[in-house]
Amino acid sequence: MTSAGDQRFGAAELLAQNGEAAKAVEAYLDAATVFLNDESDMEKMRRACAAAYELDPASTDVMFLMGQADVIEGKNQAALTKFIEVLRRTGLRHVPALFETGCIYQANGQYDQAILAFKKTLDRDKTHVQAIVHIGQLHQTKGMLPEALRYYIQAAEVARESGQLGTARQLLHMVLALDSGQQRARHLMDDVEDQWTANSLLQAPALGAEAADALSTVVAPTDSVVKDAAGLLADSIIKARGELADVRAQSGATSIEVASVREQLAGAETAFARSRQELEGLDRQLREGREALQALIAERASLELVVVALAESRPVEAEQSPDGPPLGLSVSPAADHAARGHLALAEGDYRHAADAFRLAIQADPQHADAAFQLGCLLTDRFPDYDAAERLLKIAQQLRPHHVPTAFRLAVAQAERNDVVVAVESLTALARAHRSNAELLDRFVERLESEVDESPAAKYRLGIAYRELGRLEEALVVLQKIQRDSEFMVLSLNAIGLCLRRQGLDNAAAKRFKRAIGTPGYPDWQYNEALYNFGELCELKADPESLSSALSSFEDLYAQNCTYRDVGDRIRSVNGKLEAMKDSKLSWLPTRSAEAVNDR
Repeated sequence: MTSAGDQRFGAAELLAQNGEAAKAVEAYLDAATVFLNDESDMEKMRRACAAAYELDPASTDVMFLMGQADVIEGKNQAALTKFIEVLRRTGLRHVPALFETGCIYQANGQYDQAILAFKKTLDRDKTHVQAIVHIGQLHQTKGMLPEALRYYIQAAEVARESGQLGTARQLLHMVLALDSGQQRARHLMDDVEDQWTANSLLQAPALGAEAADALSTVVAPTDSVVKDAAGLLADSIIKARGELADVRAQSGATSIEVASVREQLAGAETAFARSRQELEGLDRQLREGREALQALIAERASLELVVVALAESRPVEAEQSPDGPPLGLSVSPAADHAARGHLALAEGDYRHAADAFRLAIQADPQHADAAFQLGCLLTDRFPDYDAAERLLKIAQQLRPHHVPTAFRLAVAQAERNDVVVAVESLTALARAHRSNAELLDRFVERLESEVDESPAAKYRLGIAYRELGRLEEALVVLQKIQRDSEFMVLSLNAIGLCLRRQGLDNAAAKRFKRAIGTPGYPDWQYNEALYNFGELCELKADPESLSSALSSFEDLYAQNCTYRDVGDRIRSVNGKLEAMKDSKLSWLPTRSAEAVNDR
């Protein structure tokens, strides 16, 4: 018997023989799609693609299908080459090729390229739920759990808006399993559950023995059966209520007839409630099945992570072997511990993951990935920002071009209130390559997400805004904590710098002087205020301002003689004052000149 694919292939050959090339190419592609997706006949699929390619070598659809065939056969590199060619020809507008490219990059461990590909997919299709989910998975793999959760929630919102309630519920269950304190996810889950319940009530299964048998054997009733059942049930209720109204309207109706109609209505409503309970039981079964499936998926992902970690530990000569890994390949202790760490990380066991990565670093202090992963955990899960910064600096030295390490190092530095250093490093990355520009946005988003009633979080966000030139936003945040007992001096100085950058020097000087004159704080908090006030006065260049600058710099020098370039500042101001003094003396009359005038 001729298959559907063969029939389409034969039709395409006839079109080609008749000279209808465009229609023939379309028919060949149709046949190839059937061979690929429905019949799994790769040989015939490639034959159909080859015939289409011969008629139209420029067809991107042909090349995309051939790339999909390569993916199914495990030829990822060949598939990637084809997908990239499709994107080149279409100006990065082929959404399926963008998504498939991201998937291959993700499978190859090229996480930054994968994220970029998935974001390009979203640029073309804002509702591409799977692309958003993959971005979240990549951030989770890189140890960036807060960012991952934000993407999962975004995917759930998009799925809900497009009517994919099952997908939305699955994503939200995963988010809450990773972080039960996600209030945004809980509110969204409530909305989704309400919509799910409303849809379920409209699709209640039919009553009776046949419906009960169907419920016990069918996991998800078909839409037609559900709609028919709901229609019959609704009709019965409407009919019963109509009969009740008619009976009441008839003057000759007896009380017995009214009671009978009421009983029919009560019976219909009871049946409806029973149907709803049965539907809720079915929903529980489906939810349990989904949870079991998620567990299997997580287990598979964990195994894949172990494979990736072991692959990274192979010697160079093993990777160069054309016949695959050699027999007797051994894994170093560091790689073994790192693989266990990744497995624990995938399972959400962060404590054991941290312990495993510590053992990996003990076995090999130059293990960049272990240092990176442990630094991320010490930033997000077990706050120790000093240790996190040390580890991430080691990882950055070992992998200087690894952008996620640079980003995580900036996060750790910000948590230690070195926000200026963090912003400078991220700005340098953004200037080096425009694809890194999003790092600054992510950094600010993270700081914004941490702002609650914590003055320290507000201070960090205000400094970040200031360093990024968002002065108005910085002032709004910093002014909220300028009377806080812990951050008064620091916030006054930070506000002064914002005002100075706006050209309001007098207002800035008042903030610096107020910070300097506020008693009861550690000496180090006054240092920057003294320096900034001295620098501002030095620029005015009049004797009074220079004297104020000198006094400020000398006070700073007495507290910390190594602070920035304070010693050079003092010499510079003294030089300017001496020059002014010499300039005035040069205009005074000499004694000989006075004597001549007296004669």
